[in-house]
Amino acid sequence: MEQEAVFYEKVAEDGTVTAVQILYPEKYATELTAPEDNRKDYYYIKYHQLDTIGTGTVKVKFVDEETGKEFTDDAETFQLVTDYNTVNEKVVKSWDISECSEVTITDLPKKNGYELWYIDKSASDGSDGSIYIVDQDKGTGRFSFGLKDELDLTVYMNKFYFENPYLLGDVNGDKNVNMADLVTFRNWLAGRTDTALINWRAADLCHDNVLDVFDYCRMKNIIINK
Repeated sequence: MEQEAVFYEKVAEDGTVTAVQILYPEKYATELTAPEDNRKDYYYIKYHQLDTIGTGTVKVKFVDEETGKEFTDDAETFQLVTDYNTVNEKVVKSWDISECSEVTITDLPKKNGYELWYIDKSASDGSDGSIYIVDQDKGTGRFSFGLKDELDLTVYMNKFYFENPYLLGDVNGDKNVNMADLVTFRNWLAGRTDTALINWRAADLCHDNVLDVFDYCRMKNIIINK
């Protein structure tokens, strides 16, 4: 990248470039200017301006990553959440897949981003030292429609094993998961010096070795659905 320039192009519906702004190197960054023909020798990062009007349909297939077979579950719950990048997430739909590993969800506003959550109630006891989670590394847990009205997703379920079983969400170590844990975690995230986590791994609900607002949202979701 040291030798290249990166530009942002504002594109009209007919594909005409109406303005250009240099983004990199930053020292040359300017306001949007009229496009110039003599810039054709530059490398460009191009993207589509997303059409966020209307609704879309998503077809989701669940697969057990370990066995490669369809994933069904008698007791647990899936949720489709919107606005996952804030603490004001909204549950759009909840369902189980006890009989079928595929589900079709219609009439989803295209303007939103979505995330699939798996509510593993077995995490409340941790007796076998494992829980299932959506494998976010394969990019199937989150999606947005963009220019497409229909999406086909394969969601891989990954079995997560604990070396030392513990109660997921029990950040205060009282062998229970409730609002006290949520308040403790919220205060810890806010930097309260008088707040400590007894076991930080119990707060890592996203299983990414990072404690952040995404873990907080999942903890709140688990407690609400108990």
